[in-house]
Amino acid sequence: MKKWLDKQKSQEKNMLDAVGIQVREVVEDLIPQIRLCAMENEMLSDLRLNIHFEFNEDNTEVWSEGQVYFPPKQSVSTAFEIGYGKEEAEQDS
Repeated sequence: MKKWLDKQKSQEKNMLDAVGIQVREVVEDLIPQIRLCAMENEMLSDLRLNIHFEFNEDNTEVWSEGQVYFPPKQSVSTAFEIGYGKEEAEQDS
């Protein structure tokens, strides 16, 4: 468990960078719908973001999705794969 947590800690900045890129991608795609939602809802609009993390032995996969509920529209980001298994193996050698 400690070894896995150490791997995760070493990739934290990469994971945060990936999430930042994905959130921007999703919001850029939904901006027209966000404005339309505001026009239909007393100039208020909500965007729900879900950020998904899938941890594997050699990498972490991160992808994000966003939804505007009225009028409905959904956007899904590009998935990022953040590898760490090979770097750790090389350092151990």
